[in-house]
Amino acid sequence: MKGIVQIYRALFSSRLFPLHFQYINGCFVRVHGEIIQSLQLQRFSCVKQCTIVFALIPLCQKIDYFDVGLYNLRNFTIPPTLQQADSWTYDASEASKTACIQEMLALVEKDLIPLFEKCSECKETLSALLDLEMRFYQNACAARRLWGKESWIPALGNGINLYDGRKYCMALKAEDYSMASQIVQAYLETHLHSLHCTEPKQPEHVLRKLEKAIQYEQAELAYIAARNTTYFSELLAENERYTRKILEQSGVHLEQV
Repeated sequence: MKGIVQIYRALFSSRLFPLHFQYINGCFVRVHGEIIQSLQLQRFSCVKQCTIVFALIPLCQKIDYFDVGLYNLRNFTIPPTLQQADSWTYDASEASKTACIQEMLALVEKDLIPLFEKCSECKETLSALLDLEMRFYQNACAARRLWGKESWIPALGNGINLYDGRKYCMALKAEDYSMASQIVQAYLETHLHSLHCTEPKQPEHVLRKLEKAIQYEQAELAYIAARNTTYFSELLAENERYTRKILEQSGVHLEQV
């Protein structure tokens, strides 16, 4: 009997290999223009549940690994029950596992591949991710209403994640300094709050780390305000050299598609 990972690999390979994805350590990955795109199966321990997690990461961000699940495929849907909020369920039979993988692959075909195909540059990818997060937020709100959990909606925030280094690098590459400033400002406000918070009292080494982060963020905001393209071009170029080296070491093809 085939296991769910074996079924996942076989079915997804037939669709993704023609799009120049590679299969590395359980993760499908490709470099599409300026963007690293990846997706992989995530299984939940102790229960027969799984989902697909995926990411779009700019080459101009310094990374040490690419197989990260930043977004959940399940968020493209409005799950009918709380138990299905972040995954699909299957049983021990091969037929059930295959049906589960096929259902996820159909959603990849419908929603994820079109997203991947259009996201080859930082400017368009940043815009697409902001739209994606708002769509996921609206689906999450609708799901909570369906479950009778409307009181949970405020905890979702406004749908947009500003604490995101990927979006920051994309914004800098696209010279979208307004978005870049919003992202740094969000980090700065959080760190300032933590620095001045008296309860609980922070250890000295944590305070020093916060002060260093605040100094860095204030400097970044000054560079952004000055539109210091020379500084940011050099920073992003160094990031990309580092990331390309990591990808090469991992066996990822860098011929951009």
